[in-house]
Amino acid sequence: MEKSKVKWHLEGDKNTAYFHRVTKIRNATKLITRIKDGEHYVTEPDQITSHTVNYFKNVLQDHALVEEAIPELIDADVNNLLIMIPTSEEIKSDVFSLNTDSAPGPDGFGATFYQTYWEIIKDDVHNAVLQFFNTGWILPNYNANTMVFIPKIPNVDSMDQFRPIALANFKFKIISNK
Repeated sequence: MEKSKVKWHLEGDKNTAYFHRVTKIRNATKLITRIKDGEHYVTEPDQITSHTVNYFKNVLQDHALVEEAIPELIDADVNNLLIMIPTSEEIKSDVFSLNTDSAPGPDGFGATFYQTYWEIIKDDVHNAVLQFFNTGWILPNYNANTMVFIPKIPNVDSMDQFRPIALANFKFKIISNK
């Protein structure tokens, strides 16, 4: 076990045969190969995908649940504060306040990248944030998330036994942090 940890530290994050072998093993053991849909099991990858999407669409489109779980706390004055156009200093403050240890988003860029290369990319980030606040338009995939399903119990067999975690794009975190 200790030798494998040393090998991982030496070769694990590099594009080596060891990394690819470990990745293939993890993918094979973590793959959802069957899921319960009502009384029967779905085993085809396309059907599993379709069932998963439909399950979460139904859960997330339940407006009564949303209204019950999220109280109305924002009045018109607070809303006006939330939609104010941020200054360059506020945007920089948001970028540097976000956790550098968090996982990067689907695009592969996280807080460390933005903080390290801030002097190079600050104008682009500032322009993207201002474009959103001025027009309401956001670049495609800025608000894209990758869903990861964490089993709540061992040997899960239905979607309600997973805890969905959304890995958000860092650029969207900057905008939504305002």
